[in-house]
Amino acid sequence: MFFSIGVLLASAGFSFFESVMMTVLVHAAPLQVFIGQSGGDAGLWALVAVTLLVNFRFMIMSSVLCEQFKSVSLMKMILSVQLLSVSTFTLASARKDKVLDSYRYYLGCGISSLSVAVIFTGVGYVMRTDLNPMIISVISMILPIHFTALAAMSWPKWRPVLATIAGFVATPLAGAGLGAYQVFVVPLVLGALFLAMDKLKSNRP
Repeated sequence: MFFSIGVLLASAGFSFFESVMMTVLVHAAPLQVFIGQSGGDAGLWALVAVTLLVNFRFMIMSSVLCEQFKSVSLMKMILSVQLLSVSTFTLASARKDKVLDSYRYYLGCGISSLSVAVIFTGVGYVMRTDLNPMIISVISMILPIHFTALAAMSWPKWRPVLATIAGFVATPLAGAGLGAYQVFVVPLVLGALFLAMDKLKSNRP
C-alpha cells in the first residue's frame, strides 16, 4: 500500500525526503493520498479540516488503548503514539488477552508496520521513474481496491457498503465544483444523510 503512496507522491512532484518524512510523521494512508492528489496545493485550512476528519478515528483508537495500557506511563504512550495505525490497533486489541505484555506487543507491531511503510514509500518513489504509465495506473488502483475490500467485508451490514458506493459516485461529481474540499465535504454530507435516515426511521410508529 505504501509503495503506491511513494509512486503517487513522486508523480505529484514531492521530493524523496518529503515523501519519506511524510510517512514517518503522518503514517496514515488516506491523508497521505489526499496530500498527494492535491499536490500540496490544498491550503492550510483545507489540510487542517481534512486531517481532523480523516484522522478522527485515531482519537477513538488511542482512547481504547489508553484503557488497555493502564500500567504504562503517559510519557511512554505519548512517545509511542506515532506507531498507532488501524493495523497496530487491531492487532493490539485482538491479542490483548493472549500476550504477556500487550504494550510491548503493540510496540513490536507498530515498529514493524512503520518501518515497512517508510521503506516501501522510498522504494515506490525511486521506482516511479522506471515504470510505464500503464503500470502506474494499475498501482494507483491499489488503495481504492484495498478500502473497497474492507468495506465489502462488512457485508451483510449494508450501510458501509452503500456508503462506499455513494462515496465513489459522489466524490468525482463534487470534485468538479469543490476541488480539494470534496474529500471532507462528501463524507460529512453522506454521514448527515445516514443520520437523518436513522432519525426518520426511529420516529416511525
